[in-house]
Amino acid sequence: GRLGYAQGPVMFYVTGGAAWVNYEVSLSSGGVSVSDSTTQSAWTIGGGVEWMFLPHWSTKVEYLYVDTGDQDVSLFGITASGRAKDNIVRAGLNYHF
Repeated sequence: GRLGYAQGPVMFYVTGGAAWVNYEVSLSSGGVSVSDSTTQSAWTIGGGVEWMFLPHWSTKVEYLYVDTGDQDVSLFGITASGRAKDNIVRAGLNYHF
């Protein structure tokens, strides 16, 4: 979701929600490969600005931070712990019906 404040044709907003991250562990040796994967939920938060430059068109730029927290993935009974954190910048062009 997002929550914002519009000042004329410009809207500043904060956004947040859920995300999903796929972890994969692979091991290769002597031409043999094994792998295991798991999908974990994460949270995301960010903000952006959107500008309505024509009656039905807007453009936006936003930043998102994604964090899964600590997660475990096992391969042959050996558990590896990790945490995925990501910074995402997106630009968009929107048509409003």
